[in-house]
Amino acid sequence: MPKEIVAPPLPLDLARRIGAVSDRVGGPDEVLPQTQLDWALRWAHRGLHVFPCQSILGTPIPKKWYAVATPEASHIVEWWSETSDADIAAVPELSGHFVIAVCGEAGEQSLAVLESRHGKLAPEFETDTRWGSRHLWFKGRALTSHDLLGIGLNVIGPGRFVFMPDSLAPDNFI
Repeated sequence: MPKEIVAPPLPLDLARRIGAVSDRVGGPDEVLPQTQLDWALRWAHRGLHVFPCQSILGTPIPKKWYAVATPEASHIVEWWSETSDADIAAVPELSGHFVIAVCGEAGEQSLAVLESRHGKLAPEFETDTRWGSRHLWFKGRALTSHDLLGIGLNVIGPGRFVFMPDSLAPDNFI
């Protein structure tokens, strides 16, 4: 029987340099979405409540973004049919999550210190941004904080949103 050969993933710095984005969900054979609509539907399929934002600027398109963020495919298709290049935002609180954003090298160092003191964190899943941050998604509720856990570690809690792959907007909490 032939042995299956799986190519190793690209190093994160190289993937970022060429614009490849990994959401760290799934296996090496997984096909990543090709359009913003596909990405938005992917996140909605995970149960995340999403809404569109202006590409690169990150300004929410719906005025009452918190109230209308949804995992409903029909709403998502309607939104991205009107603005196909819209960035994708998700409201962690609405799906029962909070996010720890690990921002840059300082955040990675703070996370290493935090884990050395309290044990390895086990997020439900992770996402990477084009701007060098990692988002660690946890089930539960946590208050929003900036650098409380360490420099470069931001907790995204109630009433906040984060940009999801494959968005171009920079993190809105840095």
